[in-house]
Amino acid sequence: MIVLPASYFVMFIKRKIKPANKGYLFAGACIILGQIFSLINSINIYRSFSVVLFSLLTLSYSYILFLLIKTENAFSKALKYLICIGSIVSLLSIWQFIRFGSGADVMLPFERFVDSKTITAESFEYSVNGNSYLRPSSTFVDVNITGGFLLVVVLLNATYLIEGLAKRKFKPEFWGFLSLFILNFSAFLLTVSRSAYLGLLIGGLIFLFINLRSILNFRVLIMFVILLFSSLMIMIYFDTPIEAMWGRFHATFITDDSTGSTQKHAVFSQSAFDIFRNNSLFGIGAGNFEEYYLTNIDNTEETAYTYNVYLGFLSETGIFGFLGQIYLIAYVIYSVIKSLNKMTDITTKLKTSSLLCAFVGILIANLFYAYYILFFVWMLIGLQLSVSSFEFRISNEDNS
Repeated sequence: MIVLPASYFVMFIKRKIKPANKGYLFAGACIILGQIFSLINSINIYRSFSVVLFSLLTLSYSYILFLLIKTENAFSKALKYLICIGSIVSLLSIWQFIRFGSGADVMLPFERFVDSKTITAESFEYSVNGNSYLRPSSTFVDVNITGGFLLVVVLLNATYLIEGLAKRKFKPEFWGFLSLFILNFSAFLLTVSRSAYLGLLIGGLIFLFINLRSILNFRVLIMFVILLFSSLMIMIYFDTPIEAMWGRFHATFITDDSTGSTQKHAVFSQSAFDIFRNNSLFGIGAGNFEEYYLTNIDNTEETAYTYNVYLGFLSETGIFGFLGQIYLIAYVIYSVIKSLNKMTDITTKLKTSSLLCAFVGILIANLFYAYYILFFVWMLIGLQLSVSSFEFRISNEDNS
C-alpha cells in the first residue's frame, strides 16, 4: 500500500515508466479533487486530509496492478493467489467457529503477538431462540468484511470449476479447486452477512447470464446445485447456524421485529441524506460523518457509520466527490464490458466475467455496508483494469 506506490512515483518522476490508461487517471483525479474540495467545509481537516492520502494510495495500488499484470498467464496466477488467500481466511473462520462451539478462546494465534483489531471476534456472537452462534470474522476486523471478501473468492473459485466442467478436464487441479470452493462457500455462509449474501446472489445471477449460452449446460448447472446442497448439508451436520441465518433474514424482511443493526442502518442512512441536503456541493469533509453525527445529531451513540457507501460519499464530499466515484465505477465497468465483447478465448472470458460480477455484487452490497473503501475492492479494480490492458496489447499484436 505504501512501498509500491512510492516506488512507482519515483520511477514516474524519473520518466522510467510512461502514464497509461488515461481514463483511469482522469477518474482518479476527479475523486481526489472532490475530496480536496470537501476540505472547504471540513469539521476535521486532519481526518479529511488522511482520507485524501488513503485514496491516493488505493488508487495507486490499483494502477500498479494494472501496470504489473501484462500477460494472461500473470493474470491467471494473480487470481489463483487470491483464491489461496481466501482459503486461508476460510480455514481460520471455520477454526474460530469450531472453537466457539467447544467453549474455547476464538482469538487467532498470531493476534496474541500483534494486537491489530479494534473489534474482538466475540463481538459477533448471535443468539436465536436461546442458542448462541459465532459469525467468525477470521483475519478481518468485521465479519461483514469477511463476507464481502469471500464473495469475491467464491465467484473466482467457481470460474475454475466451470472451466473444468466445460472442457471435461477432471485433473487433480479441478478437484483441488472443488475442495476450495466447498471450503470458501461454507465459510461465506458462516458470516451470515445479509449484504454479502445479496451481493453474491446478484453477482452470481449476472455471471450465469453472461456465460449461460456459451459455457453453461444442464450438466454444469446440476453440478453446481449438488455443490451448493453439499455445502449446506456439511453445515447442518456440524450444527452450524442455519437457524441464525433464517432468524436474521426473517426478522429483517418478513416481520417488523428488525434487528438493532438494521434499525441503526436506517437511522444513519437518513442522517447522511439530511447532511447532504444541507451541504450539497462539498459535503462536511471526507471521513467526517461519525464526528459530525456524534457532535450535532446524537451524542448518545458510541459510534456512527453511514454503511450505505453512496450516501457516505454524498454527505462527506458532496455532489462533486460523489460524481467522481460514480465516474470511476462506470469507467471500470465500461472497460471490462468492452474487453469482454472482444474476447474469443472462453477461459479468459470466464475469469474476466467473474471479476466483473464480483465487482457488481460488491457495488450492490454497498447499499448496506461500506465495502467500496476496503483494500480488496481496489485489488479487484486493478485486476479488472489489467484485463483491458493485455487484451489491448494482444489485439495490437494481431493487427501488426
